[in-house]
Amino acid sequence: MSDIIMILEGILLLVTMVALFAIPVLALVAIIVPQRFRFNKTRKQVCALLLGAWGLNILLIWGVTAFGQTDIGKSIHERQQQEQAERKEQEKQKEEGRKIDNEIREKEARLAQYEAEYKAKHIMTLDKYNRIEMGMTPKQVHEIVGSLGEVMSQSNVGGYETVILKFDGNGSLGSNANITIQNDRVVGKAQVGLK
Repeated sequence: MSDIIMILEGILLLVTMVALFAIPVLALVAIIVPQRFRFNKTRKQVCALLLGAWGLNILLIWGVTAFGQTDIGKSIHERQQQEQAERKEQEKQKEEGRKIDNEIREKEARLAQYEAEYKAKHIMTLDKYNRIEMGMTPKQVHEIVGSLGEVMSQSNVGGYETVILKFDGNGSLGSNANITIQNDRVVGKAQVGLK
C-alpha cells in the first residue's frame, strides 16, 4: 500500500512540476499564436483555462503536502523510512556476507597454494631420489628430500642399527621411495613410480 501511495505521490509531483513550468509558457504561446491554433478559443479563454490549471496544480501540491501532515501520511512516511532502513540493513548484511565469503575463498586458495608448495618441497621426486648416494648420512638425505620420511621398520641386531625410511612420491597413486640406513649411513634404496 505504501509503495502505491509513494508512486502516486511521485507521479503527481512530477505532473505538477511540469505543469507549473509549462503553463506560463503555454499562456505566452496562447497570446501570440493565431486563434485557429487555439482550438477556436479567444486569448482570454485560453489564458483563463491555463490560469485555472495552474491554480489546480497549486491546490494539488497543497493537498499532497497537507496529506503528508496527517496521521495517515506520517505513518506511511515512517513506514517508508523503516522499509528503506531495513533494505539498507539487508544490503549491508549481504555485502558483509560477500566480504566474508571472499576472505574464506582467499584463505582457502592461499592454503592450497601453501600445501602445494610444501608438498613440492617435501615429497620425493625421481631427481631427488637419484641424488641420494650410498654412504650419505640421514641429515644429507633430509637436506635433499626436505622431509625426514616415515619410519617403516627399525632394528638393532649384532651392533647394526637399521632403519628403513619411506618417502611419499610425486608420481602415480602409491608412488614412494624407501631408503635403508644402517649405522647412520645409507646402505640401500628403492623406488616405485617416481617421476
